[in-house]
Amino acid sequence: MLLRHRWAASVFVVALGFGCNLHRNTSGEDAAASLTSAVASVAAPVPAKDSGMVTDYTSLREAKRDGAAAIGKTILITVTRERLWADRVSLHTCANSEPASTQATYTPDMRPLLRGMLGMPGDRNCHRVIVRWTGKEERGTDLVNLLEVLDVKPYEPQPPPPGVDYTSMDDALIEGASAAGKVVQTSVSRQGGSSPPNAFIAHMGDVFGVGVEIHYRPDQAEAVKKLPEGEGHYEPVTFKLKKSLNHEHTVWAADLIAVGR
Repeated sequence: MLLRHRWAASVFVVALGFGCNLHRNTSGEDAAASLTSAVASVAAPVPAKDSGMVTDYTSLREAKRDGAAAIGKTILITVTRERLWADRVSLHTCANSEPASTQATYTPDMRPLLRGMLGMPGDRNCHRVIVRWTGKEERGTDLVNLLEVLDVKPYEPQPPPPGVDYTSMDDALIEGASAAGKVVQTSVSRQGGSSPPNAFIAHMGDVFGVGVEIHYRPDQAEAVKKLPEGEGHYEPVTFKLKKSLNHEHTVWAADLIAVGR
């Protein structure tokens, strides 16, 4: 089957046997353009509010005008967080700035701040960060080093309830393949349309771009039918991760344990 997850006007489909789209298109208006070799001008440093750091630019668009000469320079940008791995995080610049996806490396001490950013799109989830631009990967995604996270309170997850290992799929991405066999209790919605027999595709209520194909027993079918479809409404479910279905660990197969807490 083919799972489609739409965001903005672009759709990127990841085929994984049953087919799955869980990635926002990372090209963006500017990301498709290659770096220019010469610099016309370099932006004057501007202070970032609530930070002692002075940045060279106030947007990615501004930095890209200076092409290769901007690599290594600091930028103040407003972003939402998407997927969080052990050493990097997927960020997306907010719609009122210059929509583009960015892969940022970070140090472990920043993780509580990144977890304090709800991993879902939307202007209310926009936060300011300071990054150092390091270039682009082959498919056009901007690569940066995360230097500071502003406007965010650190968050450390509470210990999970008995019998549960994770209360967010953030943990599965951070653990990677070793998360197989772990029990997750989190809020999800059910994707409408066709699904594999005795299975449904679950979208996470707290992390964008992560999906789980959850298999269930016949006696669980009625409870599954009552789960909300689409995005915006979520209900708690408990499931056991079986295996990661892609190298980024954003797509998983799992077995349903229970609907509700």
